[in-house]
Amino acid sequence: MILQLWVLFIFQIRISSIQAYPSKVGCTLIGTTSNSNVMTTTSNIMGATPNDVSNLISFSSNTYSSGGQQITVTISHLKSGGVVIHSDKGSLSTKPSGFDDKDCSGTTNTLYYKQGGVSTSNPGYTLTLTVPSDISNVNSITISVITAAGYGAISRQAKSLAKSGGSSPSPSSSGSSVSPSPSSQSSSGAPSPSSSGSSVSPSPSNQSSGGAPSPSPLSQSPGVTPSPSSVSLEDADMSMGSKIVSNPTLLFVSLLYAVSMLFG
Repeated sequence: MILQLWVLFIFQIRISSIQAYPSKVGCTLIGTTSNSNVMTTTSNIMGATPNDVSNLISFSSNTYSSGGQQITVTISHLKSGGVVIHSDKGSLSTKPSGFDDKDCSGTTNTLYYKQGGVSTSNPGYTLTLTVPSDISNVNSITISVITAAGYGAISRQAKSLAKSGGSSPSPSSSGSSVSPSPSSQSSSGAPSPSSSGSSVSPSPSNQSSGGAPSPSPLSQSPGVTPSPSSVSLEDADMSMGSKIVSNPTLLFVSLLYAVSMLFG
């Protein structure tokens, strides 16, 4: 029984030690043994509760406003046993001397780590964070640091930079729609008469209330002689009489015709 407990104790120490190795932290900060996030887990690491601190990371600017912007990242107050430096977006350049670079190709992450011989001077290491060229969907960038003196409690900190407007597409940069002017469209959305072929309504002078055209006293130009179809019989008699009076020959013949009718 005592032997079994001893073996179990050694096994637990070995697992904790493996989990604490910087090389065992994946590109997404998941421990390859525990499958838990080493920055957020509340479980013991190396047999101790992790310490959340606020003095490991500092930035030259806490915000970014454009793609490709560079921000200085300073890492301080480290422990000599080991350290992990991680960025979830962008790229960290000027990898510190003696650090290893985790292969995070195919992701947006950068991870540097060092086992033993970590500088404990302050500041310890200075790196340059380059913001992604396209920040339309990048609202924050988080730098994470884990450090430990050896087997025992680790210290950890995650610190984020925030986007401060200016590079994201604004509503005015998208294709704007042009609304029809009042002169080309009515308030209800239907085209107004001015935008389509105008229709001319018949005036009362040339159309009756029933829709059929009616004669107008002003519809005939002055000096135009009415056509025969529009001349009355009375007008015809007057016209014939005026022709007889104005012609002596016709007047004489007419008188002879009248006498012959009386006497004859």
